[in-house]
Amino acid sequence: MKPKCQVLGTSYCIPNGVFWKGLDGSTVLCPRGGFSNGTRHPLPPSTTEPRGFEQLRTTLDPVNLDIIRDRLDFTTLIVGAEERLPNPDTPRFIDEMRKRNPWAEFRFGLLREMPDHFRDLDRLLDQPPADRVSTNLEGNPTSSGVLVTRILLKQLNRRAENRLVSAEKLAVAGYVKTGSYGQNLLLDAWRKFIFTQFHDSVTATHLDPCFDELMDAHTDLARQTETIIQQAAEQLQGRKLRMHQPAGTETLSIFNPHSFACTERVSLPVPAGARTVVVTDTTGHTLPLAEIRDGQAELVLKDLPPLSAVTLRVRGVAKPSKPPRKSHQSQIENEFYHLRCDDHGVVSVWEFWDGFRYEVHRLWGVAVLNVGTPSYRIEDGTILVSVLRSPTLRSHMQGVAFGPDGTDHYTLDVCQGMLDKGEHEFVHALTSFDGHFADSPMPRMSMAMNAPPLVIPGKLARLDLPQLEACGSVIAAVKKAEQGAGLVVRLQEQRGQSEEVSLSLPRGFRHAILVNLLERQPKRLAVRQGQVRVTLRPFQIATVLMTRTGDVER
Repeated sequence: MKPKCQVLGTSYCIPNGVFWKGLDGSTVLCPRGGFSNGTRHPLPPSTTEPRGFEQLRTTLDPVNLDIIRDRLDFTTLIVGAEERLPNPDTPRFIDEMRKRNPWAEFRFGLLREMPDHFRDLDRLLDQPPADRVSTNLEGNPTSSGVLVTRILLKQLNRRAENRLVSAEKLAVAGYVKTGSYGQNLLLDAWRKFIFTQFHDSVTATHLDPCFDELMDAHTDLARQTETIIQQAAEQLQGRKLRMHQPAGTETLSIFNPHSFACTERVSLPVPAGARTVVVTDTTGHTLPLAEIRDGQAELVLKDLPPLSAVTLRVRGVAKPSKPPRKSHQSQIENEFYHLRCDDHGVVSVWEFWDGFRYEVHRLWGVAVLNVGTPSYRIEDGTILVSVLRSPTLRSHMQGVAFGPDGTDHYTLDVCQGMLDKGEHEFVHALTSFDGHFADSPMPRMSMAMNAPPLVIPGKLARLDLPQLEACGSVIAAVKKAEQGAGLVVRLQEQRGQSEEVSLSLPRGFRHAILVNLLERQPKRLAVRQGQVRVTLRPFQIATVLMTRTGDVER
């Protein structure tokens, strides 16, 4: 990096303190050679073998460790570099190092033990001493400002993940009913999604051709996900469906993909030729609309049952509804609060509780929920959210040759988009809570906001999906087992508190086994009245394999 920056006439700096603080609020522990605990010796990559990911192999050069003997507690030998294949002779190399340095102990996987060496420094991360914070703000001049590159890729990646998880749960409901499961389509979709998630796709993509290729991948992934949803809906209804082509009056099913009841905003298609819609539930009650925008009617549905679907009737209306009456004061109301605001800010806040209204005169926790916006910080009681990239240079590799013949280089012609020019849309929600954050509904509200209910044409029959009774745990995923005909349910504890949860099995399933993430190492669970109880450690992910009588169990 340093010579590349020198070509551009700019400086390249590395942290000169133990801690580095970024503009987005992040604090990074930066232990370097010379500090009291240890240092590191990177072993250089080969410079003689042909360029290419398949051929490059790390060389294994002798290292003189006498310079650190009796001076440091430990050192790290970094064998290899980015985009280099590991050298299969590494074990032999370490054996030779042991013989040359009998006073030293060599271990593989030392990085796992490094937190123990840095424990005292780790405790200072939230509030590092000012005299130990680097005065060099940026180590990469192309990332000055925020740790966000190509925000649209981050947003699409998060959206794709949540929608694919929801689609897979619906596909499982179709599989339980019919026995048919689009394994190959789901596998291909997940592979494509993972390709859009690795670090050079999400955090470092600035070259326009790479960006265009990832956008094409997201287009294909979205198409595959919609196909999965349609196939599952057709299995559940036993008929072919036309998706996203609303008629004059239509029955729609709203599928809540979460293991908890949620209240969330839903967008319904407005029939062609209609100016607005009338939405009614199964009792004939008319539901209020939030707004009509871009051919979609948006409304808030309250207390959607977990991993289930509710039915709505949507009727197009040619006559537009009366516009809301304007007032000098703005008012915002949801199921929690009624806010009155003027040009100077919030005038009053009323909280709904047990059917009564209480004016709020106390402190409470405040949260900003977001959809695909990764950078934030809290400063002097203010929540600041970073949304776009603001580099000082278009590319640190401008005009820098890096190929073996000196012909390959980056140019500004392929980096024009990295400045994130154009129009962008961001979704945030401001809410509050009482008590400790771990006991608040914020994590679940955030999940529901990022993975909204699915809108399915027609009426879905009863969905046979697992149900969970828990305080701080959720069903993170449901899928068909990799082998056999069973179902796999992933449970996740989110509050950092141990709890015992109750998990119900779908109809027809009789057995449950606790397995690892690879669906191995089985441990049978007792099934009583169609339910199993699982004890989860703080933040644990547990996997339960459910089978019918006669299914293959491993």
